[in-house]
Amino acid sequence: MKDWTARTVPQPSDFNTYIRDAFNFLTHPPTLRVSQNAVQSIPAGTWTVLTMGNVIEDGYSGWRTAAGNHYVAQAPGWYAITLFGSAAIAATNMGRVGLQYQINGNVIGPFEFNQSEAGQNPWSWDAYDETYLEGGDSVWPMIFHSASGSVNTSLQFPSAFEVTWRSK
Repeated sequence: MKDWTARTVPQPSDFNTYIRDAFNFLTHPPTLRVSQNAVQSIPAGTWTVLTMGNVIEDGYSGWRTAAGNHYVAQAPGWYAITLFGSAAIAATNMGRVGLQYQINGNVIGPFEFNQSEAGQNPWSWDAYDETYLEGGDSVWPMIFHSASGSVNTSLQFPSAFEVTWRSK
């Protein structure tokens, strides 16, 4: 932050750096909205990173598809995290399905677990949480199932992930 003294004459770049950029950040905080655009196979009994190929909103370029489908926080603060999961459950499958997220490789959750119903197609559920992130923290959306057979995500209601900065 600039140290403003009594005789400082602000330059145009000062207005950009210290006023415009801060104002834009507060009126348009970092927000990520992504969703799936391809069916993904979810192996049984293991947490799997959801692949999200459809970027709906990412004003600060925090989403990383090439580096493992995760979001990099742009600034420290409280973030709202919403995760929507959707899966096609075969008629013979029973088990549990779950959503969680990881921060820097550390499991947070699971913050939503449901009993799947055989033949429920698609089975969908969502989860919401608020957490504090440091600038540069990475957040991964994760999905799990314990059904006896294979489970795929569904594009009828695509899985989605949203991260929004709330406050410092």
